[in-house]
Amino acid sequence: MQLSWQTMFILVAFSGVFTGQPSAGEKKPDYPVIRTGQTPLGLLGRPIGEYLTVEGQKYAPKVPLMEDTRRTLIVDTVNGKKLPKPVRVTIATIETLPDGVRCVFKGYESGGMLGLPPGAFKAAEEAGQPLEPRTLVWGWQFHFVVTSAVSPKGLKIQKGEER
Repeated sequence: MQLSWQTMFILVAFSGVFTGQPSAGEKKPDYPVIRTGQTPLGLLGRPIGEYLTVEGQKYAPKVPLMEDTRRTLIVDTVNGKKLPKPVRVTIATIETLPDGVRCVFKGYESGGMLGLPPGAFKAAEEAGQPLEPRTLVWGWQFHFVVTSAVSPKGLKIQKGEER
């Protein structure tokens, strides 16, 4: 079957409409495409929001740090599979992790923007009330929401995603 040049032109012109890709000669947007339809991956290598079982121990730095590590878990196993390299994750729904105890938690990875965005500093400056720089840098921060503790038993789990 042979197609006429008009039919070929129509097929090529509308190919971007059906594939979501720019057609020949159409310029790609100069802005990032944020909504791709795919869920971003978390620190644990799985899509955020996916129900997981994580295993690890509370982070115990050899040298004291200028950060709160009461909620930091070194995760070495996800869904029964050892990770190639352990990952530090903040636990959102447990106030303080137990020292020296292996923890097994069920839940999901989530996150949010923390800190003050550049726009807040600009707005305060325009209003004549500049803000002092803060130690918390504005950016995305992941955390793990524990919905149940397999072990150790008896840990108090907070509701929601309190951090």
